[in-house]
Order: sequence, then structure tokens, then C-alpha cells
Amino acid sequence: MASYNLTEDHKHILRELVGGSEDEKLPRSFTVTSSNIGWVIIDWKGDDSPKLDLMDLQVLAEDDFLSLRVVSYTKQGSISTVKCTLREKAFEVVRNDFTPPTPSVATQYNIGTLIHTMSGGNIQTVGLAKDAEISQIVNDPALLHSQVEALTKNLLEEVKAFLSGDDLIQYSQAVRSLKEELLAERPDPSVLKRLTGTLSFFADVEGTIALTVRALPYLYPLLLIAAERLQ
Repeated sequence: MASYNLTEDHKHILRELVGGSEDEKLPRSFTVTSSNIGWVIIDWKGDDSPKLDLMDLQVLAEDDFLSLRVVSYTKQGSISTVKCTLREKAFEVVRNDFTPPTPSVATQYNIGTLIHTMSGGNIQTVGLAKDAEISQIVNDPALLHSQVEALTKNLLEEVKAFLSGDDLIQYSQAVRSLKEELLAERPDPSVLKRLTGTLSFFADVEGTIALTVRALPYLYPLLLIAAERLQ
């Protein structure tokens, strides 16, 4: 959504909300209620609270800049109080002055070519859609599942001969956890970061640079998928 469907007035309101939060005048989660003078942010500290209407908040919620939950209604059935929470996206777009994000680098790669290049042509891309771009994979649930399954399986096959005992058990569990996280409805960035450290042999599991080199051709496309899913 390149233009974010916002008018200049909506952009101004969002800037005020984000600025108020950054200046500690407004908590990220705040309550807005109707009054005889219009809609009022009751959590705002100070007398410079933004002037807004319920429709403004609904527009911002539609573009996923904040969450919006109705708390109460009037006796006539109209909305009287709502609870809002600013999302990280709001801070990002204000920080970038509403400039649309550049296309992800991940969309420029396809898995087969990437693995072939990183491995010097020495790795077989078994089970992979060689011509599928990362964005295509992420936007197709069936393809996403099959490619994450193939990549994680091939990753484990590539390194398991060099691990034993607890290291192999720990690494296998980390591979399963990465697969589950990538296929989850909302992947957790902190979990993905921790698992990446383990699977790249930079943390948790003892390994060598040679093992890192073996793992990266499969791990890197998985990270591109993760980056695309987290957008």
C-alpha cells in the first residue's frame, strides 16, 4: 500500500500520536472517549492533545497503524469509548516521513540459483522449486510449506554427519523449531534470531567454520523467507 491511503490530515494526526508517544505524553495503548466537545484522548499528558474524530482512528486502524477496540456504547447504541494501541508500523512510517518502503531484496532471488551460487554448484537442491522467487513462495501457503520443509530437511542432512550426541539432538530440535516458526501465522523475530545463531553455529551448538559454510546455503534462503514474512 504505497500511499497508505492517508490524507494529509491523517498523516498529521499520526505524527502527533507518534510524537506524543516518543515524548512520553501518550502511552502506546491509550483510551479515546466522546464528550460534549468531541473525541478526547484521556491518557494524553498536557493541553496540546491532537484534535481527532472516531473516523480518523478507524482510518488509521484500517491501514494497520494502530489497533482499535470498542470499550463502550451510548444508550442509543453509538460508540462512546475506544481503546487504541499504536503499532510499530506507525513509528516506522513517521520516521520515514511516509515514504513507501523499497522492495525487499529477497524478492529478487530464487532459491535454486541462490543455493547453487553459494555452494559453488556442489549442492543438490532436492525438493526445491528452483525457479520460485522468495516473494512467490511467501505468498503461496502450499509452496511456503513445501519449500520450508525441503530447506530445513536439506539443512539437517547437510550437517548431521558432522554432529553427534547432544549437539545433534539440539541442532535437530532447532531445525524443527525454525520450521514451525517460519510457518506460524506470526513469526516471532526474537525466536528467529536465536535459532539463527544456533543453526549457523554462531551460538548454542559447537561447530566450526566449515560447518557454517555447509549450513549457510540452506540457512540463508530460510532467512530471506523470514525477512519477507516479517514485513
